[in-house]
Amino acid sequence: MVRHLSQGELLWVPRRRDGVSVSYHFGHIALVEDELVSQSTPDVLIASADLRQSFGAHNANNGAARLPSGDVIIDYMQRVRERTLGFVAVRFRAIRDAPQAVDAAELFRRIVNHEYMHTKYIRRICRELGKPEVEAPPSQLVIADADALAGPQYRLEGWTATTGGASTTSP
Repeated sequence: MVRHLSQGELLWVPRRRDGVSVSYHFGHIALVEDELVSQSTPDVLIASADLRQSFGAHNANNGAARLPSGDVIIDYMQRVRERTLGFVAVRFRAIRDAPQAVDAAELFRRIVNHEYMHTKYIRRICRELGKPEVEAPPSQLVIADADALAGPQYRLEGWTATTGGASTTSP
């Protein structure tokens, strides 16, 4: 969603009360994911002190926040996402009981819900920039469930899906 934007477009701040740039939203997605995974593993945060300062929640409505270049933010997101995908895959394979399943699902839910919320803002800003509608590619973590009754809902490939109150599990 962000690769096609110029540096100026990445940093453009909409003129409204909640206006912050695409760069902030994208970097904030990465920071929260980085923090959530770091809390669940011995690995330390990937984010430098500068990235934590730039993308912390304290800058959520700070249109004047100084942010790194788009390339730096995209590189950070790629490193965070690579670690997250590896961590989630190992954690899901290690599930042996219901409490472990709940813990793994809760971490996953928090990451995905946060990502989705900020993706909505990124799409809105792109529309305000006059960019053609870009359908958000499916998250690397999930695929959008087009058959969901209340969209958007998400499902994991190969995980339990609920349809009409009945639960089915795919291989």
